[in-house]
Amino acid sequence: MFFVTGRSEGETGWNYTTIKYNSSGDLVWVKRYDSPSVSGYSSIALDGSGYAYVAGRINDRNVTIKYDSQGTELWVARDDIGADAGAGNSLAVDALGNAYVIGFIPGEDNLATIKYDSNGKVMWIAEYLAPENSGSNARCVSADVSGNVYVAGLSGE
Repeated sequence: MFFVTGRSEGETGWNYTTIKYNSSGDLVWVKRYDSPSVSGYSSIALDGSGYAYVAGRINDRNVTIKYDSQGTELWVARDDIGADAGAGNSLAVDALGNAYVIGFIPGEDNLATIKYDSNGKVMWIAEYLAPENSGSNARCVSADVSGNVYVAGLSGE
């Protein structure tokens, strides 16, 4: 199985489209998260149970969506880190189905990491306080089997 996710133009404007293919390259399902104001790129991660997690930016908020293996939308979570947040840059899922989404908080140049539990509830938001006007931005996130989270990005330090 393999997946593709990104922005596509739909009936109401730009939306997120997630596509699942089988190992032969045949289309399994296509799901659109319909929103007239998708404004950022999306990331995708898979867990060991076949669930797909998609993160990006809609209406200047981070949005994370969880789909089951059949393409049924299980939950949609929106963050509270502030308007025009640039998160959704990268997404990781740990062995317990917790999702980690990263990005930055504009105006402050701080890096933000959000942890969602397997039901889409925000568990915590960690913020790296970057030097003023440093142009900081989170680029990649990973979680290990012990529950540690690693974030890589740019910082003016």
